[in-house]
Amino acid sequence: MEPQNLKTNFTEQLEKLNTEIGQLRQALAQRQELALKLQGAIEAMQLQLGEEPGEASEPDAVAEATAEVPDAEPVEATAG
Repeated sequence: MEPQNLKTNFTEQLEKLNTEIGQLRQALAQRQELALKLQGAIEAMQLQLGEEPGEASEPDAVAEATAEVPDAEPVEATAG
């Protein structure tokens, strides 16, 4: 392939990947929000049952699901 064609191909791939990363971040944010809502529901149920919220019966998966994911800066296509 010619260098110009390679550059064009790589640029298109990068744009597609950046779009996909954005979609994945949005899906992650939605699932984290759902995890927080479920955590709140679990805590409410624990209160109704006379348990202390956050007792050992709460799954560790809630903490994992709501953990922050570091943002990676998208790589921008540069001319040159």
